[in-house]
Formats: sequence, structure tokens, C-alpha cells
Amino acid sequence: MLHVFLKMNKNDLSIATITWARDEKEAALLKDALASLALLKVPVFISDGGSSESFIQFLNSFPHFHLLPAAGNGVWAQVKNSLQAAYQHSSSFVFYTEPDKKDFFENHLQPMLQNVEVDGKSGIITASRSAAGFDTFPLFQQMTETAINNCIAEVMEVNVDYTYGPFLLHKAL
Repeated sequence: MLHVFLKMNKNDLSIATITWARDEKEAALLKDALASLALLKVPVFISDGGSSESFIQFLNSFPHFHLLPAAGNGVWAQVKNSLQAAYQHSSSFVFYTEPDKKDFFENHLQPMLQNVEVDGKSGIITASRSAAGFDTFPLFQQMTETAINNCIAEVMEVNVDYTYGPFLLHKAL
């Protein structure tokens, strides 16, 4: 069977993410990263874990950011909430990311979306870190994520950085 692959169309994309700026330093980091994400100008569904009013105002300052009402406690509840909201959007693909990936948003997200080829059978497309980027993480985190990646690679039979975070998900999944 012949599959026709098309370049990803950002008009067929919504983004799901979570936030919780626990102090001013973290708020500044997240604001900087999310301002970069906002440049993509696609719907972003954000579940916040209890940030300050000034941070919430910042999020609400972007017309394509959709701040969601709280839905339970903890990171899993936030992730689920933002993914479900993005799923309900009319786009065929949902991109999930943590909110603090400024370098990724500025240098890698648009090229990834411009170069990825999708079709009706596309499922999950993950972003990966370079070995040099991964080496900047604490040793314990490297060991933990390497073990997780190795376990998943054993099942999937593909050696990829599964723990980096950002991924493109066809909403049929």
C-alpha cells in the first residue's frame, strides 16, 4: 500500500503544556521560554498548578494561549487536563511539551514541524536531545533516563531518547 506523507501543517496543530511558577526565578525562566513558544502562533492549552496572579496575567496576555481551570492536584492531573483540552481542539495533532524548553522552542521546534512528514497512520513523533545536551544533566538523571530509554528500546526495538519530553501525537491515539 502506498502512503502519502505530507509536511506537518502548523494549522493542524495544538500544543499542550503545564506550568507552575513557584517563585520569581522560575517565573522569569518560564516567561522567557513561553514567550518563545508564543511566536509559533498556534493554540496552546496550559494547565497551571498554582502560579502567582502576575504569572497568570502573563499567560493570559497571549491570545492563542488558553489557560485551563484547575483539574485536580499534581503534575499528572495537569498533563491530562492540558492534553484533553488540546485533543478537543479541531487539530489532528497535539504537541506536548514541558514549558521550560526555550532553546527547543527557539531553535528546534519550527524545523521539526517543517521537516516531519505525517500521514493518517502517524502516531507519536518524539524529539530527542543530542548526546552533548544530555551530558549537561546531573549524573543521577542521566543514569535514570538512560535506564528508562533502554527499557523502552528493548520493547520498541528502536533506540531513541524517549525521556526528553516533547512529542507530537496524532489525536486518534
